Formats: sequence, C-alpha cells, structure tokens
Amino acid sequence: MVQNKLKVLLVEDSKLGVYALKQIIEKSENLSVELIHRASMRYALECIEKEEINLILLDLGLPDTSSDEESFALVKKAAPETPIIVLTGRCDQDFADNMVMKGAQDYINKDELNSNPDILVKAIRFALSRNQVLQKMSEQLEEKDKTISWMSGDYSVEDGHQKKKS
Repeated sequence: MVQNKLKVLLVEDSKLGVYALKQIIEKSENLSVELIHRASMRYALECIEKEEINLILLDLGLPDTSSDEESFALVKKAAPETPIIVLTGRCDQDFADNMVMKGAQDYINKDELNSNPDILVKAIRFALSRNQVLQKMSEQLEEKDKTISWMSGDYSVEDGHQKKKS
C-alpha cells in the first residue's frame, strides 16, 4: 500500500532542534513526511497561507512573537482545522493542559525527545487520527443541525439547495 506523504510544517528557530526533529521523523519506518521548516512566525504564517499543511509542529519560543500563548494563538487562528503539536522546553503541566484545552492536539517537552524519540512519531499519528475523528463528528453534527432546522421549519429546500427562511 502506497502512503501519501504528509506535509508537516515545523516551526522551530533552533538549528539543532530542527536537525534533531528531522532525524527522528526520517528514522520512522511507517511515517512518510515532507517536512517544511520555517524559523519564524512570519514565515510560518506565510507557509500556512500558501501550502496545504497536514500537521504543524510548533515551537512556542519564537523570535518574532512576544509569548508562548501568542505563538499558539497566531498559528491556531491561521490553521484552525490543522492539528498542532506543541514543542517546548517548558516543564509546566498546567500550561500543557491549557494548550490542549485551547486546541493543541498534543504537547511535547523537547527534553523528553532525547530519551524517548518515539513519542514524537506517536504524537503525530495520534494527532492525525484524532483530527480525522473530530472532523467527522463535526460534519455529522452539522448534518444533524441542518436536518433539525429543516424539520422545525427554519429551512426550506429549493432547487436542491438549502435556504434559510426569512
């Protein structure tokens, strides 16, 4: 079975960090990735606008953002449907939980990657799977909402298109 290459945007300003992450991803046998690297928020946002990205690996400490929260918020706003895995050296479980509550698919402490590089590949796979499930659920809820609106008389179907009644 031929697997399509995933387009993964790596937003990381450390050359050593980029090298380490590339090595982990390239060594993975069951993950076919086209890794696109950007070292700043500005260039990351330009890439998100121009490319169809499947997943974002986001270092929060970037030279052109004022805070970790700002880095995440900018990327989430630019790519609301794209799974984001936060990469940081910050050891703060409350902050990690907060990032996940704000929409990150996962949070990985970079220091953990040194001792357990497999967590990155697992996080990528799980993030993609969770995102597919969330998209399907969202589509199902949208269809249910349309059906309920139609049944309650809020919408009518004319010429095969659903229109809201005035």
